[in-house]
Amino acid sequence: ITANPYSSLTSKISEAENSIYVDGVYYKDLTGNAFKHLGERVNYLLDSENDTIVDFWVNTDDCKILTVKSEDIISSDKNALKYYDDSDKQRTANYNTEVDFIKNGVASDDYKATDLKRVGGKLVLIDNNDDGTYDVIKLYEPQIYANKMLEYDGEILIIKGHNGEKLTISDADKIVVTKNGAKSDIEAIANNSVIYAYVSDDRKYVELEVFQNDVVGVIDECSEDSFTIEGKEYTYSDYYTENSSSMPEPVCGLKADFLLNGDDELVWIIDDDTLLNEEKMGVILKTAFDNL
Repeated sequence: ITANPYSSLTSKISEAENSIYVDGVYYKDLTGNAFKHLGERVNYLLDSENDTIVDFWVNTDDCKILTVKSEDIISSDKNALKYYDDSDKQRTANYNTEVDFIKNGVASDDYKATDLKRVGGKLVLIDNNDDGTYDVIKLYEPQIYANKMLEYDGEILIIKGHNGEKLTISDADKIVVTKNGAKSDIEAIANNSVIYAYVSDDRKYVELEVFQNDVVGVIDECSEDSFTIEGKEYTYSDYYTENSSSMPEPVCGLKADFLLNGDDELVWIIDDDTLLNEEKMGVILKTAFDNL
């Protein structure tokens, strides 16, 4: 797939309006999901008119996909990425010097081979001909929010974080929402969830990765690297480390709501006093007086 309605592999301006571009041909996409696989080699089935994709799947024989979290990146240059795998072994991924670069879903000029490690982010590398060299690099660089409030009127999206930061998106062409790994929508995003917002450079394409993943309890054990609640250990995200001065210190005996990301890393702490205040707060929508 070399273009979708929001981007091509080489330009954020795409000619594939309401379609995707595969093997030199524009097709309608009945599945509604093929746009997410920009840069990947796929197999697909067409309808009887041969102009609409009714099903597709990634060609895993020829298309190799590697995902590396930013925290596991050791270094990168114009030819290769050095990183730690899941077993903490050092690995090397080679890519073309003329690699196609996608940032937050859209082709970007923000490619610096030595600067691929972004806080809280990840890389997806794609080898489309199984030659051992990656042809496409997708960088996902999030803006992270412990969601205090979210507003959306169909055109303008506003996310307000507990740390006071705010994201405002106007007139996006596409907003994609996943919640705990499953397809979702904006209306399903709850307060005190963790949001990783991937916003394209032109702010027209947005992916919201939402984690409704929290633990309410008391810290039993704690150290500089982790803390334990009811026998389960949790570590700290880079976001927490950068914003820790705005939160209660995670000391033994602290009772709070601990907001986590998808890796069970701590993102934000809402202490017991704040929880009690939130439970007491209310809004009067209507009053009525009888027999006056």
